[in-house]
Amino acid sequence: MNEHIELVKKWLADKDSVSLGELKDSANAADEEYHRTIGHAALVLRNAREDEVIRQHVLQTTQDDYAARATRAAVEGSADSEISFLINRYEELTNEK
Repeated sequence: MNEHIELVKKWLADKDSVSLGELKDSANAADEEYHRTIGHAALVLRNAREDEVIRQHVLQTTQDDYAARATRAAVEGSADSEISFLINRYEELTNEK
């Protein structure tokens, strides 16, 4: 499971269990991971010839996007329902709960 998703799930269950600083640090790290994934995927996809390779890189990029968006939404004080939606989408993509 993605460490950023886990932290946000912990925060959703108990808002006092995670500080705003921890959420911000996690959101920044998740954003960095997402941007690294995009950069790596762009390099791989430029030369990819197999559909499975392409599918895996697109899937990883999408998963990292949902993790980054969920942590950023928590930092920004978005509604719990919005944050839960982003987590659920991540879990659907990864088959993890």
